[in-house]
Amino acid sequence: MGEVFRQAECGMMDTTLVFYCEEDMMEELFLPVLSHFQNGNFWTASRGRMRYYAAPDGEELAAQVWEGPWNQTDSEMEETRRFPLSEEGLEELRGWAAAWAGDINARPPRSLEEDIRRRDACRSRRAVETPEKSAPPPA
Repeated sequence: MGEVFRQAECGMMDTTLVFYCEEDMMEELFLPVLSHFQNGNFWTASRGRMRYYAAPDGEELAAQVWEGPWNQTDSEMEETRRFPLSEEGLEELRGWAAAWAGDINARPPRSLEEDIRRRDACRSRRAVETPEKSAPPPA
């Protein structure tokens, strides 16, 4: 396997830019073997700015995809989908995730400030949707 990214030092600000190698983006998306999921394990990984998660749920694999750089909790899900818990389902999941990787990585990159605003907005929505456990019970 090739190097996942290359780094280049930029200017006098000591800033590091990350360039994803086109060669590595073309490699087959790695997923664990079927028994990994059949034994109740989840999988999370990334390709460029695309992040994805898959976990067994009964006879299916539940999967989610989102744009990084943040974790699942601090991000808006692009799509949630279910696949059969089978070899065919793994291949469907691989194709679906690879298509999302192409879409997400073709988008213009966001600034760190924009990423932080998006993360904070997700956290604010989650706080409204999920009341604090420390809040007193209603009277």
